[in-house]
Amino acid sequence: MSSSAIEVSVLVPVFNNHETLAALSEKIQDILSSEKINYELMFVDDGSNDDTFNKIKFCKENNSNIRAIQLNSNYGQVPAIITGLKHVQGACCIVMSADLQEPTELIKEMIQHWKSGCDLVIADRISRTDSAVSKWFSLLLFSFLHLFNSKIPRKGFDFALLDKSLYLKLLSLNPYHCFLQLSMVEMAKSIKYVAYIRTQRMSGKSQWTLLKKINYALNAFAGISKHFYLKLFLCAMLLLIAFLTAVFFSNIIFSIILLIPAVLLIILSIMGFLSLKESAQKSLPVVSATI
Repeated sequence: MSSSAIEVSVLVPVFNNHETLAALSEKIQDILSSEKINYELMFVDDGSNDDTFNKIKFCKENNSNIRAIQLNSNYGQVPAIITGLKHVQGACCIVMSADLQEPTELIKEMIQHWKSGCDLVIADRISRTDSAVSKWFSLLLFSFLHLFNSKIPRKGFDFALLDKSLYLKLLSLNPYHCFLQLSMVEMAKSIKYVAYIRTQRMSGKSQWTLLKKINYALNAFAGISKHFYLKLFLCAMLLLIAFLTAVFFSNIIFSIILLIPAVLLIILSIMGFLSLKESAQKSLPVVSATI
């Protein structure tokens, strides 16, 4: 790696992604080297139980710009990203996935917008070839968040460029268990959106399970308001009172209409409280190795 100041950091959280790392590092090297940009490629191994970290070491033999952090356990995507942000050195940082579903060619355009003065450049996925469950869950979650903050794309985002001033501001909030995308758009001063189509996964299996997505969504709702789940629970209690009133007056149809959302709100509230409790009890990521 050149001793001069690093202009661009590329941060990639990985978990059991050994199959795609060589191709990804080659693509990033080709793009940034052709632009004569001094860069670093930072991998954060989030406790992989396959050959991922050894594969990173192999890639580093052919590319001295690669750095890596290995965590001692699987903490989740957001803690892995935040840990990486604490170690990168670039004047800006591009956060992207390791699965090759995001076009690395977009990096050039994102850097251009950053040089034009944007402190946050979002790769806005206008279409995706993921499973129907992933599509609908993401659309539901981000459409809901879009109602609270219109800066969040309706179909969400994972691929983004942050100016150093923005990612340092993000780190100052101790954001290990926050909803990262929401925090980014709220703190950014100037945002640019770049459209792309998310392609099909070429190899491997997504480690971003439905259960992890639900837990992340629960944290997102809590990020909107400190007492979000308490408000949901109170709404559920009001609906239950209305339900009992309808039963008392023998209005069966109206009572059923009230009961269904009340039960759903109670379930969501309980899941939310449990998620927040679990997040509060989680320890911070521990770095077991660096290269």
